[in-house]
Amino acid sequence: MNYVFVFYNAMAIFAQKHFTRRGTDLLSLLINGSIYLSAAGAIVMRFVRRALLPMLDALLVVLLMCITQWAMGAEGIDAGRLRGFAFFALITVLAEGLCGGYDIPVKLLNVVKATVLLAAFAFIYAAVSDGWEGMLYFAAAYGVAVMLVAHLAGRLLLHGTRVKPYSLRSLDRKRVLSVGSPDENKHALALLWQTHFGLGRQKQMSTTDAGSADAVDLIRKKIRKHDIDEVVFCAKDMAWGRVIELIEGLKRTGVMFKIAQPAREFIIGPSSIESLQDLDIMEMHAVNSAAGRRTKRLMDVITSSLFLLLLPISFWLVHDGVRFMHNTWNVLSGRKSWVGYTSAPERSLKLPPIKPGIIDPLFLEPVTSDAMAIRANTAYAKDYSPWQDLALVLRGFRSLGRA
Repeated sequence: MNYVFVFYNAMAIFAQKHFTRRGTDLLSLLINGSIYLSAAGAIVMRFVRRALLPMLDALLVVLLMCITQWAMGAEGIDAGRLRGFAFFALITVLAEGLCGGYDIPVKLLNVVKATVLLAAFAFIYAAVSDGWEGMLYFAAAYGVAVMLVAHLAGRLLLHGTRVKPYSLRSLDRKRVLSVGSPDENKHALALLWQTHFGLGRQKQMSTTDAGSADAVDLIRKKIRKHDIDEVVFCAKDMAWGRVIELIEGLKRTGVMFKIAQPAREFIIGPSSIESLQDLDIMEMHAVNSAAGRRTKRLMDVITSSLFLLLLPISFWLVHDGVRFMHNTWNVLSGRKSWVGYTSAPERSLKLPPIKPGIIDPLFLEPVTSDAMAIRANTAYAKDYSPWQDLALVLRGFRSLGRA
């Protein structure tokens, strides 16, 4: 999309330089309109991609409840009942989101977690309610079963129709095609194996095939046959012009393109550089993963809410009660987090950004060196756990009024 904007801006400058004033205004208006239209289209498509699975879940829940009601002999579905189905569908979507059901890659285990969570709340509600206990238990079991079937069906449907990125195959095991000489392919795949923490299917193509007239068709066939996620071109064996030509011919395949540099130390991708000196933090444990961000924020909200409920007590237990109240509000509103990184210089490893913390993993220990702070931050980012945050908050409760 950035290339499109650059092209449009270049066209606008060209028009202003070489056309008459009236023609320039009209052409500039058309070009600027195209820029805004492209930007709006990109925003809409991004929203659609993110909202596709939740909307499908809600639709399937409502549809399945209507079908089962009809099968049980209901004469019709009135507006009131349909609103009830829609409300229940919204609850299932919220439970799914809370349990990571919309994280990428899609995992069926998260659907089971969300179902168990909904079942627990439903049966607890049925147990504490007065009257109609049997009907409430039946309704809870019915709703949980509908949610499980509908949400599993939606994910299997998207997986079966190969709608990316909703494949059930883990994205941590990407399938890669490397194009270059055997030696360069070996080094490129080895580097990707490290930055991806493992690969799935690994295929290679020689420079002879890549230089042939039908190279685009040959690569496209390999992509389809092996369900390739990434194509890596070895720049040492191929001219840049040829690489760009192949990428242009393959851009509709939907795969990601990367270029392995001759130095064998880094690979250029569309939005990042992967190198031996700048490895990505492992996603399944990272503090900035979808699950990590969600649980960290949830922990901040829960603890802040408890502190406010116990304010008469907590206010006098911390060293600076007024500052503690200010910090609690900042954490609850999302400006800060209770736990953040230790102050450290430029790091050799790129760590994911997080909100500034009131305390840090080393707040109770003297930081004797920069290396100590870097190691603490790296361990916190890589092995993040909400229980670690909770333990640090409890240990440093009296210090939560820090500036």
